Amino acid sequence: MRQTRFVHAGRRPLSDSNTNKRPKFKRASYPTWEDFVTKGAKLQSQLRTTIVVTGAFLDAFQKVADMATGTRGATKEIGSALTRMCMRHRSIESKLKLFTT
Repeated sequence: MRQTRFVHAGRRPLSDSNTNKRPKFKRASYPTWEDFVTKGAKLQSQLRTTIVVTGAFLDAFQKVADMATGTRGATKEIGSALTRMCMRHRSIESKLKLFTT
């Protein structure tokens, strides 16, 4: 029993020799997708490194803020402001961590 191939809106029926060939755009797009995946992996690696460095910086920043908070006078208020700023940056760091997982 022979399979019949339908002709749609004036198109030629598909020949058996064309059914096994991949379209040209699929062959040409492979390097593009490979480049995209490679660059994505590099971006994720860099973001992870950025998170580690940012965490270390915020730890040092928090020590400065704690030292300023522990003093007397107007420096105590500056220390409180620095602590609030550090907390805001830590929330940004946690959102960046979610982005890289």
